[in-house]
Amino acid sequence: MKALSFLLPGSKRQKRRFSDIKGYALFVVILMIPILYLMASVILERLTNSYRFSTHQNSMSKAFYIGEAGMNSAFYEFAATNYSRFTHDINKNRITDTNTRLPITLSNVRVDSDGWFVWEWTPSSAYKNFTDSATTEKYRYRIYPVNAAQDRWVIEAEGTFGRDVRKMSLEGGTGSTLQFALFANESLSEFTRGDTQTLTGKVHSNGDLYFRPSNSTLTINADSVTAAGNMYRYQDAWGRADGSGNVRITSGNSSGPLVTMNGASQGANGKGNAFDTFNALWLDTNNGALKKWGGVVKDASLGAGRQEPPSLESLSAGGYYNQKAGLIVTSSTTQTGIYNRTFYNRAEGRSETVKEIDLSVITYPSNGLIYASTPIRLVNGAKLKGSLTVVSNSNIYTIGDYNKTYGNKTSYDNKNSTKQPSALVTSSRIYHLSGGWKDSSNNSAGSTTQTAKDDPLYNGDDANVVEINAALIDGPPQVDEINYVKSWNGTTNPLYNPVDFPGGNYCWANSDDLLEDWSVSTKYSGKDVDPVLRKKGSIIHLENANMAKLDNSNAGPGVTAWVVKSVYSPPVRDYSYDSNFQNPSLQPPYFPSAARRIIWRDLGSEIKPKS
Repeated sequence: MKALSFLLPGSKRQKRRFSDIKGYALFVVILMIPILYLMASVILERLTNSYRFSTHQNSMSKAFYIGEAGMNSAFYEFAATNYSRFTHDINKNRITDTNTRLPITLSNVRVDSDGWFVWEWTPSSAYKNFTDSATTEKYRYRIYPVNAAQDRWVIEAEGTFGRDVRKMSLEGGTGSTLQFALFANESLSEFTRGDTQTLTGKVHSNGDLYFRPSNSTLTINADSVTAAGNMYRYQDAWGRADGSGNVRITSGNSSGPLVTMNGASQGANGKGNAFDTFNALWLDTNNGALKKWGGVVKDASLGAGRQEPPSLESLSAGGYYNQKAGLIVTSSTTQTGIYNRTFYNRAEGRSETVKEIDLSVITYPSNGLIYASTPIRLVNGAKLKGSLTVVSNSNIYTIGDYNKTYGNKTSYDNKNSTKQPSALVTSSRIYHLSGGWKDSSNNSAGSTTQTAKDDPLYNGDDANVVEINAALIDGPPQVDEINYVKSWNGTTNPLYNPVDFPGGNYCWANSDDLLEDWSVSTKYSGKDVDPVLRKKGSIIHLENANMAKLDNSNAGPGVTAWVVKSVYSPPVRDYSYDSNFQNPSLQPPYFPSAARRIIWRDLGSEIKPKS
């Protein structure tokens, strides 16, 4: 028992051992406290740094997007001046002359002491910010040329969120869009229906390109037929299947042999069978499109890319062209050679009052630029007095020939061309009327569609041919017939019914804007002559018009009406490119430029010191 006494409860030895263990545990605890404190401090610091980093990254992201907004604002303002005005000169010195400096059209933007354009928001501002936070936001930008010709430029922008700043730049260039016979900013469905059509010159679509001539032949003589999207041969943009017709495109170059694009007429019916983007052989090395047309025909899958269009902003009332114009025509303009005319536009289902401009009477502006903030109609324009660009934010109409190659008998006999550099530019539509058009015969919805007829101006002039020589820019989207639109701006279209029913309550989808029946021949010297529409120049479809409400109730200057009904039969079309446009001295005055975005750079970030 004595030997085991140390195990008995309450023994001195056991108490001593427990006391030793307690002392050791206390020592360990005391030793671990600073270590645990240090670890907690490190963890807390890391969590704090992680939070700060996350917050900083979030702020920098917001600063980046604010800077992007500044970049887009700068490009918008720059485009609205046709890329002609800057905030700084080639040496990056601020431009102080308000007549040559980039104007400010956006709200709440000012010029700072360095010449940068600045937008800033603080919690006391009456307008909204970008992030819905209570943190100060700001962007600023400057634009300057990098060469004497001013066709290369840089936009620098900074975005600020609180103390975080992101910097970026965009380098680009400007040039002429006058290189295409036919250009579409979105999709192109010009080659549908119609009588025989011949087009000479480059063709490009920034979207899809449709080929569907109906019971006719489409011939394209070009060294480039491209689409940034797909090419369709088996249907058109309205979903109507190809039934007949031939498409022929030159191979290798504009003077190469014509090669057929197979469709229903060649026994190639439907998707995947017609020879287009969806055909299994389209990309084939030996039998594909590149081989077939020698590199002339290319879609996105073959390397075709987007081409930048002219800016629409410069066409608005108060914009670049309004400011630059030597003659401004408004709804209240009264002077010799300018008159009020009213007639019924059956395509848009409404009467329209225009200012008719007699080009043989008016005094041309010295700078060759006319701007109209109201619908206009050009008459007696077969022979222009000089270079002329006409810009409008409403419909433009022409009657008869415009800017003929031989504008009178003398020039024809001497083979001395009177054709001038000219352009018709609008954010709405350009309607071509034949020389036989009469307002009194088309003054109501119930009136009969007039027959297109164009008598020769002199002995030797082509009979029944309307000749248009100009660069033509219009704005409506590719599909602008109201019954083909399911909804617009959130409103359901009660007229939606995409039925191809010519002469009925629905539209006959078209690409040319015409108001007459061009299918009826007229006798000249005992022979029946079909009416022909001949255009030479460059046709550009911006396809970004501000479209009206579905009932066209608000159509007018700056707002384009929908087509509600069209009953004409398309003309024989002969369209070609005017190679004179390749010479800058022979281009129309003030013709819209197009921009190319070349290099975007991240110029880094910074944190501003606390104030």
